[in-house]
Amino acid sequence: MSSHEFMRKFDTLHKIRLRTDNLETVSSLLKQEISNVKQEEDNMKEYKAELDLLLAEKLHHVEILRQIHSDISMIENVMKQGRQALLAGESRTVSLHKEYTPLRKELNDLRKEVNLDAVAESEIDDLDLSSIKSHNRRSSGLVNGERSKSKSGSKRPLSSGGVDKKGAEHSSTLPPMKQCASCHQHIHRNAPICPLCKAKSRSRNPKKAKK
Repeated sequence: MSSHEFMRKFDTLHKIRLRTDNLETVSSLLKQEISNVKQEEDNMKEYKAELDLLLAEKLHHVEILRQIHSDISMIENVMKQGRQALLAGESRTVSLHKEYTPLRKELNDLRKEVNLDAVAESEIDDLDLSSIKSHNRRSSGLVNGERSKSKSGSKRPLSSGGVDKKGAEHSSTLPPMKQCASCHQHIHRNAPICPLCKAKSRSRNPKKAKK
């Protein structure tokens, strides 16, 4: 073997050694990046799952508020109708009582002329109209007071809807929650991690680029 061929083979072996080292380095970096990508994909799945849970919880609370306002509106309407019926009944009571009193007196006067006993007294004769008027004022104040409270408790009215037992039971059930031991943030019970803590940890310890 000539010296020229020997040097050529030596140079080739040297290049093979360099390329092998480079390949191992690149391969190691590639494996690390693949692992990082998979880890980031897993993190994104966890973030997405937590976000979905939070959005679902938000919608649930919105539905609870809507149901509460619907119930308030329904009760207010029922109380308004009841108050109107009460006022009408009280008005008729007062009117009939005014008619009853002179009619009874006239009847007793006629019976007295023929030596008959007066008509026996009943609970109507002991009726206190002032108590009816007082009850009227109390019922009016109750309805107005409840309406004022409901309006001050909400700046924006929500759409009203029917109320049933199923809706009431649904509105009283909150999603299961747990508390993060580090930041004390309320997260869903089935959440594998606290997204807030993990996000803070990643911001404080960013991954360094490998040379």
